[in-house]
Amino acid sequence: MFGLSLPKILFTVLVAYAVWSAYRWWNRTEARRKAEVEARMREEVARASSLHGRGNRPNPDKAEETECCPVCNTYVATGAARSCGRRDCPFPG
Repeated sequence: MFGLSLPKILFTVLVAYAVWSAYRWWNRTEARRKAEVEARMREEVARASSLHGRGNRPNPDKAEETECCPVCNTYVATGAARSCGRRDCPFPG
Protein backbone atom coordinates (compact mmCIF):
# COMPACT_ATOMS: atom_id res chain seq x y z
CA MET A 1 0.00 0.00 0.00
CA PHE A 2 2.75 2.47 0.88
CA GLY A 3 5.35 1.03 -1.47
CA LEU A 4 7.04 2.95 -4.25
CA SER A 5 5.63 2.56 -7.68
CA LEU A 6 6.48 4.17 -11.00
CA PRO A 7 3.37 6.43 -11.08
CA LYS A 8 4.09 7.72 -7.55
CA ILE A 9 7.72 8.45 -8.42
CA LEU A 10 6.77 10.20 -11.67
CA PHE A 11 4.09 12.23 -9.90
CA THR A 12 6.57 13.30 -7.20
CA VAL A 13 9.14 14.31 -9.82
CA LEU A 14 6.47 16.22 -11.77
CA VAL A 15 5.31 18.10 -8.67
CA ALA A 16 8.91 18.95 -7.71
CA TYR A 17 9.58 20.24 -11.24
CA ALA A 18 6.40 22.33 -11.20
CA VAL A 19 7.33 23.91 -7.85
CA TRP A 20 10.86 24.61 -9.06
CA SER A 21 9.58 26.18 -12.30
CA ALA A 22 7.12 28.36 -10.39
CA TYR A 23 9.94 29.49 -8.09
CA ARG A 24 12.14 30.42 -11.06
CA TRP A 25 9.27 32.28 -12.73
CA TRP A 26 8.55 34.22 -9.52
CA ASN A 27 12.20 35.23 -9.14
CA ARG A 28 12.37 36.41 -12.77
CA THR A 29 9.25 38.54 -12.44
CA GLU A 30 10.49 40.05 -9.17
CA ALA A 31 13.87 40.85 -10.72
CA ARG A 32 12.14 42.42 -13.73
CA ARG A 33 9.89 44.49 -11.45
CA LYS A 34 12.85 45.70 -9.38
CA ALA A 35 14.76 46.63 -12.52
CA GLU A 36 11.78 48.64 -13.80
CA VAL A 37 11.46 50.47 -10.48
CA GLU A 38 15.18 51.27 -10.42
CA ALA A 39 15.07 52.50 -14.03
CA ARG A 40 12.07 54.70 -13.23
CA MET A 41 13.88 56.13 -10.19
CA ARG A 42 17.00 56.81 -12.30
CA GLU A 43 14.85 58.65 -14.84
CA GLU A 44 13.25 60.76 -12.10
CA VAL A 45 16.66 61.63 -10.65
CA ALA A 46 17.95 62.54 -14.09
CA ARG A 47 14.88 64.67 -14.76
CA ALA A 48 15.19 66.39 -11.37
CA SER A 49 18.90 67.06 -11.87
CA SER A 50 18.24 68.57 -15.30
CA LEU A 51 15.62 70.86 -13.75
CA HIS A 52 17.85 71.94 -10.87
CA GLY A 53 21.12 72.08 -12.78
CA ARG A 54 24.13 69.87 -12.14
CA GLY A 55 25.52 71.67 -9.09
CA ASN A 56 22.26 72.65 -7.44
CA ARG A 57 20.80 69.24 -6.66
CA PRO A 58 18.85 69.14 -3.43
CA ASN A 59 20.17 66.76 -0.79
CA PRO A 60 17.44 64.13 -0.16
CA ASP A 61 19.02 63.16 3.18
CA LYS A 62 18.84 66.66 4.61
CA ALA A 63 15.86 67.38 6.84
CA GLU A 64 14.21 70.78 6.85
CA GLU A 65 13.10 72.65 9.90
CA THR A 66 9.39 73.39 10.05
CA GLU A 67 7.26 75.66 12.14
CA CYS A 68 3.58 75.61 12.91
CA CYS A 69 1.37 78.34 11.49
CA PRO A 70 -0.58 79.76 14.44
CA VAL A 71 -3.54 80.57 12.21
CA CYS A 72 -4.18 77.39 10.24
CA ASN A 73 -2.14 74.90 12.36
CA THR A 74 -0.21 73.48 9.40
CA TYR A 75 3.54 72.97 9.37
CA VAL A 76 5.52 74.92 6.81
CA ALA A 77 9.24 75.00 5.98
CA THR A 78 10.99 77.67 8.01
CA GLY A 79 12.93 79.18 5.11
CA ALA A 80 10.14 78.98 2.52
CA ALA A 81 7.07 79.83 4.56
CA ARG A 82 4.32 81.43 2.48
CA SER A 83 0.95 82.82 3.30
CA CYS A 84 -1.89 80.33 3.49
CA GLY A 85 -4.27 82.90 2.00
CA ARG A 86 -5.99 84.01 5.18
CA ARG A 87 -5.96 87.69 6.10
CA ASP A 88 -4.41 87.08 9.51
CA CYS A 89 -1.62 84.74 8.30
CA PRO A 90 1.74 85.87 9.76
CA PHE A 91 3.81 84.64 6.80
CA PRO A 92 4.52 86.83 3.75
CA GLY A 93 2.69 85.93 0.68
